[in-house]
Amino acid sequence: MLTAIIAPGAFLIGTYYYEGYVEAFGVRVEDLPVSTSALYVHAYKVVGIFLLKVAEALVSLLNWKQPLLMLSYVIGGGVLLYLLLQLIRWLANLPHHHLLNRFVRWLHPSNNDVTLVSIMTAAISYAVLLLLTAVGAMALFWWQIPLSALKQGREEAQEKISDFNALGCHRQTTDGWGNCVKITDAKGKVLYEGVLVGSTDKSIVLYTAQGAKVMPRKSDWYLVHERTNPNKGTKPDVK
Repeated sequence: MLTAIIAPGAFLIGTYYYEGYVEAFGVRVEDLPVSTSALYVHAYKVVGIFLLKVAEALVSLLNWKQPLLMLSYVIGGGVLLYLLLQLIRWLANLPHHHLLNRFVRWLHPSNNDVTLVSIMTAAISYAVLLLLTAVGAMALFWWQIPLSALKQGREEAQEKISDFNALGCHRQTTDGWGNCVKITDAKGKVLYEGVLVGSTDKSIVLYTAQGAKVMPRKSDWYLVHERTNPNKGTKPDVK
């Protein structure tokens, strides 16, 4: 069952991520379609980020900043288990005629209808609770990861938008690449410049100061992503 849902689940996650990313720029998914393989790559990335966040949340619950408190929890749990084991052994070694043994036999479901009804009620209640929990967990799994993918895509897009709105097209001093691309014609004349949202063989989408531009791709257009000197200066150069 798990193997059967991996492929459609990954496709759904990748679709939600890409939808959130593109729509944050004000662009419709229909204007910038991508291949199924690209959606699977997005899904792999998002699931990895999701699992990392879950691991970080679990580690934060352990409160490693207070090792003595954690050690006391471990020791306390060990002591309780030891006492429980000793109690079980003590009950197992009681004489057959002991009052406690007689009371336990009286409470046995084969001898006491109240005990039998109580066990049946508890079992039915547990089954119902387990069913409700399973349905809730399935609903959470079904929607939580895709919605997290949608949020992750929007956040990554918003980060690029905020950077562009604050500094415009500038040099990234960490790796030397600019945050914008240029569209030039065959003669090298710059036609457009902005953050590349995406491109296909039919269209190019840029985020510019005027908003998102969805343009049909022409055969004599070139996408230029400039490489600058990563060691030049300590601050980005605003054009």
